[in-house]
Amino acid sequence: MKCLAKDRNNNECRNHVVSDTNFCKYHDYMVGYTEEMITKCVCCSGCNKMKYLGENEKTCGKCRERAKLNQKTARETVIMCKSDGCKFKKSDENDYCLKHQICILVEEVASRNKRLCFNYVRGCREELELDHKYNRCENCLIKDREKDKKRRGEAKIMCELVSENATEKTCTVCCKICPMEMFHGVNDMVTKTCRMCREDNKKRDATRDKEHRNALARVAERKPERIAVKNAWKEENYEKVAETWQKSRNNRLVTVGEEEFLKHNAEDAKRWRDNNPEKMTDNNKKRKENIDIHYSNYQRTAGNKNLQFEFTIDEFKELVKMPCHYCGQIEEKGFNGIDRINQQNGYITNNCVSCCQMCNFMKNTATATVFVRRAEHIAVYGGHVKGGALYHDVFSNHIQVKYTDYKKRAQNKQFEFEISEEQFDVITSKSCYICGKTPSISHRNGIDRFDSGLGYVVDNCRSCCADCNYMKRGYDFDEWIAQLVKITHFQRQRHCVNIEDIVSGDCAMLTKINKKSKEEITEAAKLRKQEQRKRLKERYGDEEYRKMHAKQIATLRKKKNEQVLQNDNTI
Repeated sequence: MKCLAKDRNNNECRNHVVSDTNFCKYHDYMVGYTEEMITKCVCCSGCNKMKYLGENEKTCGKCRERAKLNQKTARETVIMCKSDGCKFKKSDENDYCLKHQICILVEEVASRNKRLCFNYVRGCREELELDHKYNRCENCLIKDREKDKKRRGEAKIMCELVSENATEKTCTVCCKICPMEMFHGVNDMVTKTCRMCREDNKKRDATRDKEHRNALARVAERKPERIAVKNAWKEENYEKVAETWQKSRNNRLVTVGEEEFLKHNAEDAKRWRDNNPEKMTDNNKKRKENIDIHYSNYQRTAGNKNLQFEFTIDEFKELVKMPCHYCGQIEEKGFNGIDRINQQNGYITNNCVSCCQMCNFMKNTATATVFVRRAEHIAVYGGHVKGGALYHDVFSNHIQVKYTDYKKRAQNKQFEFEISEEQFDVITSKSCYICGKTPSISHRNGIDRFDSGLGYVVDNCRSCCADCNYMKRGYDFDEWIAQLVKITHFQRQRHCVNIEDIVSGDCAMLTKINKKSKEEITEAAKLRKQEQRKRLKERYGDEEYRKMHAKQIATLRKKKNEQVLQNDNTI
């Protein structure tokens, strides 16, 4: 007679009963259980035995008692962190907890009769002399000044937007919001600065001569009529302008060095991106539609994966401008990408076909035959295509992901997670709603969020095998099915559904065994940057190149302005 209990996988126990009980030797602790208790048994997360637990409990009594004893023993032997007021235990490597590891650096710097920059808690590691004038290092002071400049700029904008009936206003100097009475100056005129700041400015102006005059000059330079004159001269003499700023860059490169020069340029570029989001969007779109950039991306990716890349730029353009090998479409940008038919081989002529982005993502690491047959199977199984074959053998077996893993993933992705473990088991016990694959001893289905924009709520969860889940990704279901139907019809027209016979292992996803490690990729990027810096110094240091480049820049700018003017006249 078989044991009445269930094993940790919620399957019937395969062992025979012992003595005159209804349980085997592994489940003899259930002798006192009632029939209702047996049916409500769940797997204890501590001992992995099926036991009757109380409501909202995940571990049995013995496991809880053992955990309490372990916690008590651990607390008695804990050594606290050395940092004042810290309530955490020290790490195994030193006298501080993981939160206060920075204290070790503070002690080391102090032992050298120096002190860290005040912003060491924010990542700065600059060491200062004990008699240094400021608490912060020079780099941090520069950043603070930039933040202050930005704050004053925002205050100026807020000041200009103040209505006539407003009761408060933002000072452009101290950036504080003050009553309107604080902004009445001489002859009761409304000022941009508050009374306190104006009084402070008077004290400083009393000792100012040259700087005050320069400030007035800067104000004059910002007048619209002066700006218009300067801009007109720049457009007429842009070759001189380009040559000037190239010389300036070369001088700065020599003066401050490569690191500081590139850092300054990066900060300028970031400010430009922040101030011109629309232009950035337009530039990104142009990059995505630039076939040369796609070619270089494929070259770099092949190198990172240690794959052979045989295509010249002309061969690449010819291939990607062909219709997608699987659905027959060409993307709106005018070209597709490349798919490797056999993922174990590199980018060689007889292994590559034109492929749109959606087909490339759905195919993943599957072979061409497996991908096409999966597409037809799903389209036929769902009734979206009439007359066709079902290929159950192209969907591989996968081990079920645990409930806790789904819950943790939902938390990391900030998705709603409202299904219980019992609901999870019920959903995953059903057949895949996309291809019909049924659970078995060697295969378990997972869960797919039907609407990828929603979380794990009962109405949005479907039983789904891993292959279908990977293919669907985050696409809208109707859009995804339409693509599979398109693939099926296109392959039927080409009579290429049976491209090759499927051999054992074709359905399994391939691991990226040849891919470079993160360290190797980082090292390659470092060498590439070093080469770029070397070319940068050579270009800016060559006077002939500067003149030639300035002429090219001026020519391109002139053509661009003429095109803009022509477009304006057309409108």
